[in-house]
Amino acid sequence: MTVITTKEYMMKKADFLKKHGDWKVDTTDMNQYGEYKKTYICEDGATWWEVNRPVDADATVEICKCTVKVCVKMLETEGWSTDEPASIYCYEKY
Repeated sequence: MTVITTKEYMMKKADFLKKHGDWKVDTTDMNQYGEYKKTYICEDGATWWEVNRPVDADATVEICKCTVKVCVKMLETEGWSTDEPASIYCYEKY
């Protein structure tokens, strides 16, 4: 599983779309779990797929010299394309 920063993800997607020319995007409705999908279709047939979903991220952190477990709701973005079929992921606060 390859995780990159949101900035890196956006740059990879922008580079892909620029490389393949004009494009259109189809977006699904959000389902009952908060997940939605986008498909970017380029004029040359290249495609970028994206799935966005809320996920819970658990972590152990130290606050005021006290170690506690926390759970944070994050937005996970999974993307892959005809150029790079292996999924890449980025996360941001939901």
